[in-house]
Amino acid sequence: MAKDVILTADLGGTPLSPAEILAIPDFSKLNARALEKFPGAIAKQTLRQGEILFREGDSGSTAYYILSGEMDLYLSSQMGSAQSKKMARPTGLMGSVKKFTNYLKGVPDREGTPRRDVTHIPMDAPVDLPIDKPIATLGPGELFGELAALAAFKQEKIKRPKIYPRSATVRAKTDVEILEILPNILNNVLYNSPAFKDKLNNNHRTRSLDNHLRSVPVFAGLSQEFRDFLRQRVELVDFAPGQT
Repeated sequence: MAKDVILTADLGGTPLSPAEILAIPDFSKLNARALEKFPGAIAKQTLRQGEILFREGDSGSTAYYILSGEMDLYLSSQMGSAQSKKMARPTGLMGSVKKFTNYLKGVPDREGTPRRDVTHIPMDAPVDLPIDKPIATLGPGELFGELAALAAFKQEKIKRPKIYPRSATVRAKTDVEILEILPNILNNVLYNSPAFKDKLNNNHRTRSLDNHLRSVPVFAGLSQEFRDFLRQRVELVDFAPGQT
């Protein structure tokens, strides 16, 4: 095949042109030339209320961004819920990617045995699911599946492409429009859009701190409102063994 032949990625849905992609605020800082090199790397899909995008355990390596409407994220199996609790707290977006890939590869958690008082299940999404009611709603401007996509991108760079199982089932709560994004383009988004990357990093750090506060006995009985107040005034810091 000639080097100047560029094939369009086949994600399904309707491929967006570089101009259409750059018109979306969160993607406005993308490199237009990079988008031209990967036609079809972002595609728009429309789902009707009640349609399933993917199910818990399905394989996948792409991320999704909600343009309009709402989607439910939920666990449908007790086994998935029990296994998901084994994931330890991440401390940022890339820390989450490492925890996610280690979890799927069966690498033991160095932080020790999971606590019995864990109340939420980490997800490959902007929210963690309560164990007693593992369901949440995602809305416009939210990204999910980014950990699987970034993990796949990392593996592809070292010539070991991987497809990871989805951590939950995602279903359209209303009619929705979403974007499906290839891993290399998601990486481009994070590299060229500091504000969008910061938003994701802040979300992962906030969830990490929330999980920590919920797991500390002295804070466990506090109301969510007070934990929200406290979260704005504390910082979660990691120390290596022997560090002072």
